[in-house]
Amino acid sequence: MINSYRLRRIVTAFTLISAALFMVGCSGSKDLTRSRAQQLIQNAPNFSRPATLKLATEIFDIQTTGVDEPEADLQRRAVSRFYEWFPVMAVLKQMGLIDTTVTTTQKPRPNEFKTPILPFWKIKVEAHLTDQGRALVAKDQAPSEQEALPLFRREVVEVTGITKTGQGTARVEYSWKAIPTTIGAAFDANGQLYKSLSARDQKELRRPAGLFGLQGSAVIDYNELHKGVAGLQLFDDGWRVISL
Repeated sequence: MINSYRLRRIVTAFTLISAALFMVGCSGSKDLTRSRAQQLIQNAPNFSRPATLKLATEIFDIQTTGVDEPEADLQRRAVSRFYEWFPVMAVLKQMGLIDTTVTTTQKPRPNEFKTPILPFWKIKVEAHLTDQGRALVAKDQAPSEQEALPLFRREVVEVTGITKTGQGTARVEYSWKAIPTTIGAAFDANGQLYKSLSARDQKELRRPAGLFGLQGSAVIDYNELHKGVAGLQLFDDGWRVISL
């Protein structure tokens, strides 16, 4: 049986150890090291979310060539124009990942064919994923977001500097690189598919594509390092990323 003196010593030691561990934990949560900052940035929702490309939709005004021109011919011309306007969609079509749904939204009235200028049809062209495309997207993205194609995820390479900007605030400079998905690899600036395209098509693919997570085109140099800046703030439970 443990005597009272020894029991008091054990309780005292346990209390001191617990207090020390608590102080270490508090100190660790308030200390902003480079490794801690890197982990926080990497796990931030706006950073960890993949850069995505939305599927294009457009309504075209297609002029008829005559009163007897079949509607199917007008729709085919609308689809051709769609892929001219959206070269990224053309590449995805070539890969078998998307197809289009075509809908005539407005037809000319019969009396409009009597005017000197032949009338226009309004035709809507929408890109949608094929079964192959859905299966590929499902590997990198939740089903609820499958109408946006994940191209790459960002990975922090290193934190290059931390500057305290105020009481409990800091500015963190870091470098990151893009890690492509299977779909994103098709738009690798150093990849075979991109290099096999004509100079005109390469130029067209480099047009701004409206990506979430990055301004610019879908064509990415995956060997390139990018620079970023994050704002961090200290809360009662530790540091958090408040801006990227």
